[in-house]
Amino acid sequence: DVRAASYTGTQSIASPFGPARVTVDGSAAVLPNPLDVLGDHSGADRTHFALDLEFTTIGGAYPYRDIIRYEIPCTVTGTVQVGTEKVSIDAYGERDHSWGERDWWRPSWLWSSGRLDDGTAFHGMQANIPFPMEWPSFLVPENEPVRHMPGFAAGTHFDDDGLPTASRLELKSAPMT
Repeated sequence: DVRAASYTGTQSIASPFGPARVTVDGSAAVLPNPLDVLGDHSGADRTHFALDLEFTTIGGAYPYRDIIRYEIPCTVTGTVQVGTEKVSIDAYGERDHSWGERDWWRPSWLWSSGRLDDGTAFHGMQANIPFPMEWPSFLVPENEPVRHMPGFAAGTHFDDDGLPTASRLELKSAPMT
């Protein structure tokens, strides 16, 4: 559990790789410009924010080869509320577990996951570094074990402020771009 002046949050995982439930209830800043999130928003208008989501495992865990973390394809159900608007969620998603320090900002990186029409889940990641290397990815065909797939690539374009504006993703070992 996490408790602060403006929010509370919980995470519950009753059994390893079993369903994971995440709840948050608190206030959020209303920011008219998305770039405002990078600055001081202490004077911004506030609104109620809440989420109650359950992540149910639908495939095996994909362990990365060179770093201590794994990803798991899931279904995600529950609700998200912003102000008075409450949205029901019934979608595909993913959960991730990492050990040790995670610096989400250095280096810049991109990951993507999704689900194809045939039920196959996929995941790939790439750091935005100035030299080429093969990045990890995985496929989880419906009712089949996880398969490591080489050759994930992401070309990201940045604006003058260094913020990403667009990315082109390619999983070379699967028929998708």
